[in-house]
Amino acid sequence: MGFFSDLFGRMFRGKDAKQPEVMDDAAFEASIQQSVTKMKAELNSVVRASADAISHSNRLEADYRHYQRVCEDWQGRAKLALENEDDDLARRALVKKNEAKARLDTLQPGVDEARATSSRLKEQMTVLRRRIDEAQRNARTLVARRNAARAAEKVSRSLAGMSQSNCAFATLEAYEATVVEEELGARAYQRLAEAVADPAERAARELGDVGGAEVDSELAQLRAELGRD
Repeated sequence: MGFFSDLFGRMFRGKDAKQPEVMDDAAFEASIQQSVTKMKAELNSVVRASADAISHSNRLEADYRHYQRVCEDWQGRAKLALENEDDDLARRALVKKNEAKARLDTLQPGVDEARATSSRLKEQMTVLRRRIDEAQRNARTLVARRNAARAAEKVSRSLAGMSQSNCAFATLEAYEATVVEEELGARAYQRLAEAVADPAERAARELGDVGGAEVDSELAQLRAELGRD
């Protein structure tokens, strides 16, 4: 299983591999696609190697079945010779049968090993294809995940910038408080000045502020009625 970890571990490793965070979007997507392409090429190499091993296993199986048939054939000939009371022919048939049996015994360990290897390779190929399919699906989401991470980073930086700009907000608020304080002081001085002014002058100023054009007209009319024009 070490092959699998090496295969998938090489996806983003290498002496000349760029770090994803320093790539622009186009380069990042191209790098992802290149990695997937390399994985598929390695899969094809493994498929060819597995095909050679399975082909060797098939040849051993074919040889084994051949010598099984030879054994059965000579065994049948020996029986037929005995039925015809030809012991010498039966003996020679059994010798041939034993030669084929010896060949079978020689082939047996290799055939057992080839069968186990073939079964193991087929299972590993299934696992490998499934893992590469999964890696390919994940690769399609990497760009979207990267963009989401970068957007989140921008938001975090903006929020951090707002916290740094609190000093400017505080300065404006301090200025506003100063202006409000000065306005209140001006009003207080104005009321104080009005309080210490000459009463007659203050009354005349207050009366001067009362009425208007309508009152002046009524006042002239009253004077006319009283003969005080």
